[in-house]
Parts: sequence; structure tokens; C-alpha cells
Amino acid sequence: MRLFQLLILLAAVMVWSAAAQAVPQFVPTGTARLHTLGSGQLGAEWNTGGLGAGGEVSYDSGTQTLSMDAVLDTMNWYDPANGSCPTDVGSNCSLNFGPDLDISLTASFDSVVVTPLGGGLFGVTVNFGTAGGVDLTITDPADGDSIQLKASVAAGTFMGTPTSGLAASVVFDSAGSGSIIGGVNVVGFLAVDVATPFASLFLPDYFGIQLSAFSDFDDGLGGTLVDIVATTISSGSLPDFTAEANGQILATVTGAFVPEPGTLLLLSLAGLAILRRR
Repeated sequence: MRLFQLLILLAAVMVWSAAAQAVPQFVPTGTARLHTLGSGQLGAEWNTGGLGAGGEVSYDSGTQTLSMDAVLDTMNWYDPANGSCPTDVGSNCSLNFGPDLDISLTASFDSVVVTPLGGGLFGVTVNFGTAGGVDLTITDPADGDSIQLKASVAAGTFMGTPTSGLAASVVFDSAGSGSIIGGVNVVGFLAVDVATPFASLFLPDYFGIQLSAFSDFDDGLGGTLVDIVATTISSGSLPDFTAEANGQILATVTGAFVPEPGTLLLLSLAGLAILRRR
């Protein structure tokens, strides 16, 4: 009798556990696609949450690693099979996550390019590449922190321009005490892990990430963005800093981003491994 009661109790626990298990907040259909860079529509929107919210962009000059902890709050996509949002341009479906998804991004310092523009102006571009392995992870806290997307910073050519993966650009006015014209623009490209749930949103398995609306730059010594850029120009390297930011993730147009041969080989091997597992 006791064994029978134990079995009943165990079955009840198993049923309760199955019922209590959460599910991902967003499951893309087979025809859903994230908006592209040239669509004019917003992509998946994220932000670092603001000061004191546990999210920020930071750079460690010792390890030469850029990192970002942020949240993704809105997913905007289109779906040719959905009459409410059939095209990349002019319409979109949307989901506001609650709670927000968590984003972790890392990249490795590659180089600094300083270009004199005349009149005391300088174009400054800081390039980053992959830190090795998985550089970006998006998880869903509503589903036990299940992984929804994994990707790696990809070097290649975008619209004829070579890139190591991520590029942060500013225009610096050296006149007087110096100033930044137009703010900071960061864009980059990542290769999608095709085995993760959000991978189907991207064709052909690459996406662009844009960081914008930067604020609260701090070099830890009381310096602001102007001081950070001035140090970068004079030293050719990037000093430690933290900042807040928000931005978007968007799909790339087919053929716009061409990865380096090494990246193509890695993706081919990864795809072959997945096919073998299946």
C-alpha cells in the first residue's frame, strides 16, 4: 500500500512539474523574418537599462575586451504568410517582452584608425573582432534563462567595405577643449548559430547590430567621452571606460555582408555537424 501511495505522489509531482514549466515568450514561425538594415523599420530593440540597472557597455584595456550586458524589450519582424505584416518595408509585427530578454555581448579590440578631415577635425574608428567562441547570447528569463540566440562577431566585407566585425566611429573636433560631432556610431555583423531558436529570423544567417544613443561615458578618472577619444587619438589604443547605450538588431540583405573565408569554413563545419547529429 505504501508503495502504491508513493507512486501516486511521484506521478502527481511529475504532472505538477510539467504544468509549471514555462515556455519561451516568442516562437518565430517558419516564415517570420527580422527587418533588414535598409527596410526603414526598427529591428529587435535593446538597451543597457540605465545607470544602476545592472547593464552597461564597458571596455577593459588589460584584456582588450569590450563587453555589454543589456536587455531586449521589443521584437519587430515581418512575415510574408501574415497579412498584417507581409513585407519588410511599411509594416511589422511586434512583441513587447515581459520580462525583457537578457543580452550578453563581447568583442576583442582590433585596431584604431585616425583620419585627418581638415579644419582640426579627425575621424576616429575603433575596430573590434570576435573574442573567440560565442560572442553574443540572448536568453529568456521567463523560460528558465533558455538560450534563444547565439552568435559570433564576424569579419568580412559589407557593401564593399572591409570590417573586422564591430566598428565604433566618431568625428572629433580638436579645436579648443575638443568636442564630439554627431555622437558615437557603432555597427557590426555577427554570424548566427543556426541551432538556436531565433536563427530562422535571419537570412542568410548573418545580422547587423547597431549601438546608438550613448550616454554617461566614464573613464574611471573623471573623464568623459571627449577625454576617452582624445586619449585614443594620442595613444593609438582605447582606455578603460563604461557607458550606457541602446540600439537595434537587424537582418542583413542577401549578399550585402560577405564573410571572410575562415568564417565561411567554420559555418560550413558547424552546419555539417548539425546535419550529422540529425
